[in-house]
Amino acid sequence: MAKATITMLEALQPDVVFDRSFLSWWAYGPVLGHEVSYLPRLAASLVRVPDLYVVLLTSSPTELARRFSIEPDLWFNIDQITAANERIPSIADLLPDTVPHLHADTTSRSVSDVYEEVRQFLRL
Repeated sequence: MAKATITMLEALQPDVVFDRSFLSWWAYGPVLGHEVSYLPRLAASLVRVPDLYVVLLTSSPTELARRFSIEPDLWFNIDQITAANERIPSIADLLPDTVPHLHADTTSRSVSDVYEEVRQFLRL
């Protein structure tokens, strides 16, 4: 999946947003008991993708629990989400130096505030 995604992004250069892509497996894989030691090598391949930007969104455990109580995730329980959330910032360490990234903590911010930060980051 990662190789296909990178190859398509490299060839097509589309304006797309991926959520829970192969990079997310860095956060969720260990939580689910899976090996992820191969991911740094795959992430290094992102150097081939022009105009790639990565946005990492996290929140506090308390806020995650509040949101989960309102709208539970269909795939992961709250403990898995919380553990993955703690690993999400380390995705930045996998990225090639040429890939700009932004980490936004959404704990006490509105959607429009986070959107504006991302818009500025992408220079839209």
